[in-house]
Amino acid sequence: MAEIDDIEKITPEEMEALAEVLHDSATPASPIASEDDVVLKYDLVGASGSPRHSMPVLELVHDRFAQGIKEQLTRATRVEGQVETLSPVHGKAAEIYSGLENPCTVIAVEAIGLETTGMLVMDPLLMMHLLDLCIGGTGANMTALKTLELRGFSKTEERLAEHLIRFFGRALSKAWSEIADIRIEVMRLESNPRHAIILNPNDAVVTFPLKMDWKDVKGEVKLVLPLSCLRPIESRLASTVVGIKKELSSPWQEALFQHIEETPVEVVVELGRAELTLRQLLALQAGELVRLDKEPGGPLELSVEGTPKYLAKPVIHHGNMAVEILDVLTQPDE
Repeated sequence: MAEIDDIEKITPEEMEALAEVLHDSATPASPIASEDDVVLKYDLVGASGSPRHSMPVLELVHDRFAQGIKEQLTRATRVEGQVETLSPVHGKAAEIYSGLENPCTVIAVEAIGLETTGMLVMDPLLMMHLLDLCIGGTGANMTALKTLELRGFSKTEERLAEHLIRFFGRALSKAWSEIADIRIEVMRLESNPRHAIILNPNDAVVTFPLKMDWKDVKGEVKLVLPLSCLRPIESRLASTVVGIKKELSSPWQEALFQHIEETPVEVVVELGRAELTLRQLLALQAGELVRLDKEPGGPLELSVEGTPKYLAKPVIHHGNMAVEILDVLTQPDE
């Protein structure tokens, strides 16, 4: 009992004061904002929900893009690989940058027709592998990846990479042909992630990812475009959904188109022209020169079945004479 009596007792006034302190601490210092007081920021461009529903045709275009890349790279490398499409993804450019490793392969491209800058992000080993196949090699290995990390792209590799990206550009133009006239041009290549900031990290983007398996080398390719560039053609994306689905779902049309694509056509490159009289023609001897109407080093005209289609320049490819396409000739009725 003596021990209990020694315990200090709390007076009624102290109990009342303690209760007030406990009550005050349980009450928030500031009142909870009502629903009318809450202001939420809404990013009209970066909203991820709207584009998916308003532009469902993107997945169909992306499938065409993948099929076109497979066809183009099969011709370029003489090796048939596999291309798997993944659904387009909406997000921020910063998410792409955070996934880059050293070395990386980021190609800045100008998307003509969409009036924007985009980027093509490719697995670096896949890139070096495809470059080697394009020049008749057997493909790259991890040594090429280490070399890329140490010195970046050489001038020769940059030119080869630009040539390779043209195949992606052709596939892209064909895939989007019913929506918009789009083509891409290479602006620069980067192998260092610190130099690969092409788009604003806060930009809302749409990513078109592909998984590729090309002669035992697997990697991912991503075409990244600002989401804002699709706004001007949003109505066309929505209005062509039915037409594209119908075309893709017609087996006989696909089979017919495949047969048409395999039809051989005559391609002629004209070195130049000269006009001679019959007397001059009969007087020609070995070693004499015939002057043509073309400037040395000027573009040559490439005709398909007698119709001029392209401008080209002569090059050597794998030890054979070849021509490199420089531009597409616009026909009068176009």
